[in-house]
Amino acid sequence: MTETDVLNEAMELIRKQLQEKKTAPAEMIAAAIVDRRQTPNGTDREWFVYCTYGYVRSVVRRAVRAFKGKPEEESGQQFLPTLEGFDYVQEGYTVDRGDKQIVVPTNQMTDLEIDGKVLFLETMSDTCRAHAEELRRYKAIRRNKRAA
Repeated sequence: MTETDVLNEAMELIRKQLQEKKTAPAEMIAAAIVDRRQTPNGTDREWFVYCTYGYVRSVVRRAVRAFKGKPEEESGQQFLPTLEGFDYVQEGYTVDRGDKQIVVPTNQMTDLEIDGKVLFLETMSDTCRAHAEELRRYKAIRRNKRAA
């Protein structure tokens, strides 16, 4: 099983949870993936479970981060289902609840959580525009140095 297989399985489990209008805590998704596998018996069992869970948990974190609302090229947006009638509004987003990050169906997010996503996206947009402007300025400085 490859890392891509684990990522795809995590995304599948998250999508299933969202379709059922349930949250998708990363710990639950990781445990479900590990539980689907046959665990060896014997003296290495505890080590195997510990290492496997740690690896799967790190891949699941990537899947959960995909629901933060970042641009496609950074987050794997192509995996993310959107709400009917919307091009960008996802079926669920990663939110902090207590000390855990979980994927929550959009219709179960509080107004405060939605406002937080809006602020995050607007801030990211401003930052991306500023970054683009700096690249333009850099290109102009470089061009002027070459001409001198």
